[in-house]
Amino acid sequence: MKSRTGFRRTATRGLPHYARAAEILEFSYNHACSCSRRLGSARPRRAIAYTLAILVVTQASACGFARSPRVAPDLADAQTAVEHSVHFTAGKIRELGNPAFDRSNANDGLWSPLTMIEKVGAGIYFLEPYDPKRIPVLYIPRMGCTPRDFQNMIESLDRSRFQAWVFHYPTGLRMRVVVRILHRLVDELRQKHGFDALFVTAHSAGGLVSRGYLKAMLRNGDQFVKLLVTFSSPWEGHRWAAVGTQYMFSPVPSWFDLSPGSEFLMSLREPLQHSGHSIPHYVFFGFRRTTSIVMTESSDGVIAMASQLPLWVQEQAERCWGFDAGHTGILSNGAALKRYDSLLKLEADRLPRSRR
Repeated sequence: MKSRTGFRRTATRGLPHYARAAEILEFSYNHACSCSRRLGSARPRRAIAYTLAILVVTQASACGFARSPRVAPDLADAQTAVEHSVHFTAGKIRELGNPAFDRSNANDGLWSPLTMIEKVGAGIYFLEPYDPKRIPVLYIPRMGCTPRDFQNMIESLDRSRFQAWVFHYPTGLRMRVVVRILHRLVDELRQKHGFDALFVTAHSAGGLVSRGYLKAMLRNGDQFVKLLVTFSSPWEGHRWAAVGTQYMFSPVPSWFDLSPGSEFLMSLREPLQHSGHSIPHYVFFGFRRTTSIVMTESSDGVIAMASQLPLWVQEQAERCWGFDAGHTGILSNGAALKRYDSLLKLEADRLPRSRR
């Protein structure tokens, strides 16, 4: 059964989703490799054969052999329904340990967006009362996750100069919809608190949302965002998202935007500058020396290096730094956190003295 916004209200964990099949496959592959090491060199081929058999079974189950082409959900209808029929909070205080930020709610936000909103709410949350003397740093998580992924990063934040805000949103929504919602919420907070400097930090697909928001903000003539830092973002999309939109009976709407070559991804290539104002964009990327049957190219285990570091990103970025870390592990990597903390202080020192 669907709501007036067109999204399923019921949980979808029982459905054969392609992404869940990929997760099962990844686990099966690692288990097979572990078995090969225990058995010795005599039987590695058999273990890999078992894994390949699992690949065939899980793909067949997940895809359901639905070969008909998929059409992306109508964006205009989704914008009207979500933006005007659902309440998103701006500035409510919520601790990072709050159960609302549990991973189960993030799963709801991916597979059944309205379920998450009805259960725990969504919007921009403060972790402590607003302080006009400190620079707000807005954290935007990746698809299927919550702000809690930034816990180590937020704990290392210099609280004498910065205050953490988090954007908790249903990641299954179309990304342009999320961009519009984020734009509205930040405007509400700025009208209320009058801050003139904001730093943005985002992980993975959250980086796509953040860059889309900054482009819209610049077109509006606003210049209060002073910094963008992204971690392991798929600027060129992810091929598994495209597979999901093609073969799944009920693909996640945001996967259409995450598919390589999508209109949304192409729109992000425009430089972050307007009317003489530019926003410095620092890029952190991860890489791992592992073998994966799901990710055969160089990657951080989830996002290919080619998608994290396309030429246009390297040309536009202020700086790029790479770390030997997994897709989520980069957010708790000691070297990455040290570099990130130094970067925030560097950019804060460049602001007018009244904002330092």
